[in-house]
Amino acid sequence: MRNVPLVINGNPTGGSGIWATHLWTGDIGPLNNYFIQSPTFNSQIAGTYALNYKVKDSKGCTANGDVTVLVDAPMPPSARISQPDVHRQQLPLQRT
Repeated sequence: MRNVPLVINGNPTGGSGIWATHLWTGDIGPLNNYFIQSPTFNSQIAGTYALNYKVKDSKGCTANGDVTVLVDAPMPPSARISQPDVHRQQLPLQRT
């Protein structure tokens, strides 16, 4: 969707320590922060955005994953104008 904030959750699991660093890379322009686990994505530009999330725990273990966000193009405005069905007819004039 266009211009609708979307919270993206990196959602790391496993590891042997506390998740210490988070890093989002790729098409990060629409992210409000790329050093947190759950940034907000917001774009008015239609397209496909490829993101990569990398996390590192306090013991040095790392994991990463890819996320793709699709922003739809806006629907073009449309209007339908209906005109009444008009029949023109010549009427004979009579002089009285």
